[in-house]
Amino acid sequence: MTAYPDQPQATDVVLGGSISRGDAVLGGIEAVKQQLNQTPSSSPLSLNAKIAALHNALNYRQKGIAILIQALDDEVWEIHQTAYSLLEKHAATQTESALTQYSIRLAKEFLNRYEAGHRAFSRANLSGICLQWEILSEIDLSDANLSGAYLNRVDLTGAILKGANFNQTILNGVELSQANLSHVNLTGVSLKETNLSQAELTEANLRGADLSRACCTRPKPLTINALIRIYS
Repeated sequence: MTAYPDQPQATDVVLGGSISRGDAVLGGIEAVKQQLNQTPSSSPLSLNAKIAALHNALNYRQKGIAILIQALDDEVWEIHQTAYSLLEKHAATQTESALTQYSIRLAKEFLNRYEAGHRAFSRANLSGICLQWEILSEIDLSDANLSGAYLNRVDLTGAILKGANFNQTILNGVELSQANLSHVNLTGVSLKETNLSQAELTEANLRGADLSRACCTRPKPLTINALIRIYS
């Protein structure tokens, strides 16, 4: 049977968000484009509809990937972050150049949002981001993706990092005093010259981490499981 990827799919979004008697249902790649181009993102419902359209774009192969690449330039944080995550997961090799350029822009926008007073970046995708000597104290990066990030001498005092992904992250000289690193996997991560004073490390896994010249003055009490993960 011949496949027609541009045609309506069972998972297509419906323009308007719901079907009522007499409504016209527009599917296919054109529906995805219209959902992204015509629906404002000011309300939670319209934002969710646009995010659903981005997920739906994956059904249309190269044309869908092209839409996701275009969405990397969207002014709405949630939109370009969703596009970034989808491309990383499903088309990283094909879109390597676009993802690299986005990562560079992402660092600037991320810092601008922080300077504007934003502190809630839970579940943000900051993989591959490069930051040096930045002050990001009291930021919430719980469950954020920081895999492959280069964080040199960044001040994360009091940051919430619970559950964040630090796979192949470099954290040299980072200020982590009073930070919440509970349930974080730091296996093999470079933590040279970091300050972990009074950091929360409950259920953290530091097996194989490079803690040379790290400061752990007056840390919060570690659980038996945390100690086992550090020294085993």
